[in-house]
Amino acid sequence: MRWIGLILAVLAFAANFSPSETIHIAQFPPYPRLGKPVLLFLDDNRAPTTCNWFRGRDPSEESHIFRADFDSTEGVHRINQTGAAYTGREDLARGCSLIIRKVRPSDAGPYTVSMMGLGGSGAVTGVRNLQVYYSPFSFHPEGSRVVQFPPNPRVGQSVYLYLDDIQNPSECSWFRGKEQREEGRIFSAKFSGINRPYLIDLKGAAHRGREEVWRACSLVIRKVQASDSGPYMVSMWDEWDTRPITAERELRVSS
Repeated sequence: MRWIGLILAVLAFAANFSPSETIHIAQFPPYPRLGKPVLLFLDDNRAPTTCNWFRGRDPSEESHIFRADFDSTEGVHRINQTGAAYTGREDLARGCSLIIRKVRPSDAGPYTVSMMGLGGSGAVTGVRNLQVYYSPFSFHPEGSRVVQFPPNPRVGQSVYLYLDDIQNPSECSWFRGKEQREEGRIFSAKFSGINRPYLIDLKGAAHRGREEVWRACSLVIRKVQASDSGPYMVSMWDEWDTRPITAERELRVSS
């Protein structure tokens, strides 16, 4: 029967992406605006040889966006197959990342990626719930993590550090180091809602003149230097939270 053959084909397709481990997928910017591009990327310094992106949590032929492979002669990844879920607005970025151009409300939802060549023998998978617009009732996960963009910054670039999945905090404080000490404070910022969404209201002893606040109370380090490497901590408040959300990240800068 035809339906039996179809089921077997789908099962065979999904079996190619059985995970041996899971990976963390982040989005940039943390608060994307409609009509602008948004990037989903591997929050890791490894580079896959192959990736398959899907809309939804389950890999299938119907949800397949594209497959990309690393071109060793050119030193970049290239799309070699598009799937049924490809709309023409999806493209490939560095590190086998997915970029969605002219993002729409309908783009919100889970995305799954399966990657090969990350050091193991099998595929590794990750799922990211893309949030296109802010909802004050969005779920705040336990154990929030700080995301770094780009994943492998070089001296002279701008680096963004921000809390994953916390889109509209009311205030934040950023520190150099693993503890919230005054000597390690970079700045404290609050939501203004006037001309700029966030304004720094206190610069600390660890502010070096190159740090700024950005969307979603992110920390931006301009013209990053090797000496900027090290741990960073953030304490962030949301109007719906009864206690601050804290997380840390080890920043590594390549020369």
